[in-house]
Amino acid sequence: MEIFLSAADYLRRDRISHYFCEFSVMPGVRFALEMKHLAPQANANQLYSMQLRIVAQKGAKMPVPGMSTMVTAAVAGDGYGAVNLVVPSGAVMRSEGREWVYVVNPAQNTVSRREVRLVQLLSNEHSIVSSSALKEGEIVVASGTHSLREGDRVEALNPYSQTNVGGIL
Repeated sequence: MEIFLSAADYLRRDRISHYFCEFSVMPGVRFALEMKHLAPQANANQLYSMQLRIVAQKGAKMPVPGMSTMVTAAVAGDGYGAVNLVVPSGAVMRSEGREWVYVVNPAQNTVSRREVRLVQLLSNEHSIVSSSALKEGEIVVASGTHSLREGDRVEALNPYSQTNVGGIL
């Protein structure tokens, strides 16, 4: 697959630790990616072409050509332990002049507030945030964050059902 990097992303390409992609037709399945080629010169749009290949997973159903995907590049942060992560845009709230997300402690179903720095808003209702307090794989609250307080108890919603569209049944 081919993606295009901005000049800023191209300059920090050495801080990218790994790539993965997700397909909307295969929810919850992540595919690891490896870089195949990175163009050393920008195109007419000032973007750098990067070709990636899916790392085969034993027994996994593989996507087919033509499927749309979302590629994520995990970037090592600013040298102070911060990393860039993608979170739902609704998870990021602004309070006290700073940006925050609430992280769920699954053992106790409580939330704790973590400071983040908003890096970029994406067109797919997600945002890239940078934080040394947030780790990949942690569960963030995606909506209703403005009504939460540190230590509040929360309950996860049932996952979206392909067969019960609209939650009528």
